[in-house]
Order: sequence, then structure tokens, then C-alpha cells
Amino acid sequence: MSDPERSIAIDWRDLSSEALDNVLQDLVTRGEPDEIDIETRCRQLLSALKAGKVCLYFDQLEETIFLRNA
Repeated sequence: MSDPERSIAIDWRDLSSEALDNVLQDLVTRGEPDEIDIETRCRQLLSALKAGKVCLYFDQLEETIFLRNA
């Protein structure tokens, strides 16, 4: 789990559409395979971001983006 002290919040609206697509795809393909296709999971994650249910963060030490519940 990432340390909040070294994490920076990222406003998904500040990302270009290409960068946002890449971040979403990276996040939904981590871990175990899912029965839901990648495109659907990306849409679901984007909906959660738009609804304010989850937030994006960048871990400066790990240099990775992760999600945190809002």
C-alpha cells in the first residue's frame, strides 16, 4: 500500500484523453484477470472517477498511479 506522505493527488480531468486511457487500462489490467472485458472495466472506472467515488494518486517513490476510495 502506498504511503500518503509520498503520494500526490491527480485530477483525472487534467490528463489528456490519451493519458487517461492509458492510466485506466493500466489500472484495470493489474492483478488477476477479470471476466469483464477491459473496455467495460475502463468505462466503469471512469464512471467511478466522474462520480467522485475513487481518486487517482501518484506514488512518488514507487512512481506508480493508484486508486484510493474517496
